[in-house]
Amino acid sequence: MDELRAENRRATREHLAALDERLRAVADRVELVALADRYFCLLDEQEFPAGWADSVFTEDAFLEFPGRLCGGRSTIAEFLRRDAERYDRTQRVGADHLVTVHGDAASLCWNSIETGACPAGDQDRYLSVGGRYRAEAARTSDGWRLTHLFLRLIWTTDRGR
Repeated sequence: MDELRAENRRATREHLAALDERLRAVADRVELVALADRYFCLLDEQEFPAGWADSVFTEDAFLEFPGRLCGGRSTIAEFLRRDAERYDRTQRVGADHLVTVHGDAASLCWNSIETGACPAGDQDRYLSVGGRYRAEAARTSDGWRLTHLFLRLIWTTDRGR
């Protein structure tokens, strides 16, 4: 009987360890998709309070967009803020997030459709793009943060020109 109890305890420990691992994997995926969503939401709100990029990027992050390479969180934040000023309002939609976690590092990619309306006085003009983001992220003491963000444009349409 003692052998049976010991075997049941061992099986229970193994089962709980496997559940813990699966729960951590699900939590990591949820947090990484939320990181991508937070990035889009911050840009669409077009409000850039001091330190806003700290919740998205590591200090040494790197960004690769068509026609633009920049490194360092403060440089990336300034580039994104200036880029947002080109539009009166924007809307970004991300979908089909794929997440792979390797310990404290992760890679993710997602599709996006992004539309920016030109400044007031030119209401009929907008720019829409479809793209695919690829990113690398690191688990930090403050949660997951992007270390590298790459955007590949798939299509674009500039209406009203």
